Amino acid sequence: MPWPDIAEQVDFDSEAGMFCAVGSSSDLARLKMAVESVITSPEAVRDIIARAEASGFEFDD
Repeated sequence: MPWPDIAEQVDFDSEAGMFCAVGSSSDLARLKMAVESVITSPEAVRDIIARAEASGFEFDD
């Protein structure tokens, strides 16, 4: 389940520490499965952060 495909089907409206996704029930279920597979794995989170930093992304916190 490719992330870009999921992101194209869902509208995101997050702000100030709040995550918001709007879409059909089936699209949101796909997003939930994709996100859960990452947030339940510290290794996956570390990998995503490392790849983002390596590509030049700067985290603003």
